[in-house]
Amino acid sequence: MRRTKAEAMETRRRILEASFDIFSEKNFSDVSVSEIAEKVGMTKGAIYWHFRNKEDILVQIIEDFCARTGADFVSVHGVPQEIKDLRGYFKSALTMSATDPDFYKLQKLMLSRHEWTKSLQDRVLGIIRTASEKERSMIDGLLKKAQRDGSVRKDFDTNDVAILISAVFQGLCILQMADQLPKDFANQADFLIDAFTKELH
Repeated sequence: MRRTKAEAMETRRRILEASFDIFSEKNFSDVSVSEIAEKVGMTKGAIYWHFRNKEDILVQIIEDFCARTGADFVSVHGVPQEIKDLRGYFKSALTMSATDPDFYKLQKLMLSRHEWTKSLQDRVLGIIRTASEKERSMIDGLLKKAQRDGSVRKDFDTNDVAILISAVFQGLCILQMADQLPKDFANQADFLIDAFTKELH
């Protein structure tokens, strides 16, 4: 049974990997389950045994991508414990978005989201909101902690500032993935971090 489960997981991985490649190269509406099956070397029935349709495949790709990149990032860079740690956190995130080829594949995939059904758009938006909320909550917690220990001023709403900081750097990551920023922008981002830091004190 354990071997069968392991084999099923490997099959799912192959399906998701192949689908990620196809979805990032073609319009979503032009991709068929038959094409995915052919690329993986399986029958359509085998694909349908693991996923109900190509929308479920896409949702799983994005869920796995968010979970993997988040876990990989934390394992390498750790979780910020103080406000000062956000400098390294965001610079590392910008560096990752500039160097990980899967970020570019995801960006290409997201560019075709106007073709998705409303249901699919809502499901993907929910995944992205959850990931964004985790980051916002982390920043909010660090700001509250800094206010309590007196390292930043207390006359601002930590949640509002956390939303602003998170939105700015998420936007930069998106621009980075779309090749709208220099490749070494992460090394030039100190002025933004310094501006936030100055305003918090």
